Amino acid sequence: LWNVIEDLQARVRGSRVDAWSEGPTAAYEPYRSTWKGELGLDYRPPRGLFAAPAYGLAKTTGGNLTHDLELPLGWRGTGSLKEISGFGNASLIRSETGGRLNDVVDWGLNLSLLPATKMTLTSDYRGGLVWQPGNERWNHRMAAALRHSPDPLLGYRAAFSLSNNQEAESEGLWKHQYQAGLTLKPQWNLRLYALDVSETLAVSNAASGDDVLSTAALDASVPITSLVATRWGAQWEWINRTAPGEGPGNNFRYSAGVSVAGQSSPVSFAAQYAIAHGYRGVRHDVSSGLQIPLRRGFALEGVFTLSSYEQEGRSSLPFLLGLNLAYEF
Repeated sequence: LWNVIEDLQARVRGSRVDAWSEGPTAAYEPYRSTWKGELGLDYRPPRGLFAAPAYGLAKTTGGNLTHDLELPLGWRGTGSLKEISGFGNASLIRSETGGRLNDVVDWGLNLSLLPATKMTLTSDYRGGLVWQPGNERWNHRMAAALRHSPDPLLGYRAAFSLSNNQEAESEGLWKHQYQAGLTLKPQWNLRLYALDVSETLAVSNAASGDDVLSTAALDASVPITSLVATRWGAQWEWINRTAPGEGPGNNFRYSAGVSVAGQSSPVSFAAQYAIAHGYRGVRHDVSSGLQIPLRRGFALEGVFTLSSYEQEGRSSLPFLLGLNLAYEF
């Protein structure tokens, strides 16, 4: 790595990878070595035009040759137009004789705007192509999101996305998703309360008909003291059909929790219990976390989760118990 001029850096990478494999699936190639190289430039000033082109090459001894290309390009501003950028990536794999084996190409565009104070508007597009002998798959995704907090006690958001996964000789399936949410943070008796409501609607265009999934959620935080707060949540999920040829279904989930945290608290603790029932079946979830500060930047962290549900007619009881020692530099 070296700096050519201000905000412009060049890089050269080289490596060799040796791999040994055992087992019946690797008996024909128990050992292989790969040489890799990369050249790149990074021009990323705080404002204005930026780019970071790169080219990589990988050759396996007696095996495939891979070309990797990257080209991010964009412009950053200081006004309403925060950033506009695009990128293109390609990974091309060729056999030892030069035959085409696998091609992966991705591209995209991004746009970020600040149309008003404390308001952000983002949109992006992603495209891709995966080619293999006898198979070709195209992917497309478009999305847009809006966030605005006109007041410290109020915020709202909305988002939309459209995507598909299209294979050769198939009609391709499209999925639409719409999201909206509102957050309120009222203050009373010098305590901050929080209430968040949201709705997500997903529509998938299947060959046998459209699949519609609607999820409405409500989450609230109610402080008890300056250190103790409770959290409450409810979620309603509706689907237009639980299986092909079946009717609609509902699923409900309720949660309650408590947390202890603050500068005057010697520990940080959080626990939550949730129960769900409906077409997905009955499910219980318990989670908790504990952090105990130690001396000189060390802290002890513990986590525990436990779930209970039925899967394929059998009862499942997975759990996780973790203990970590953390150090903050």
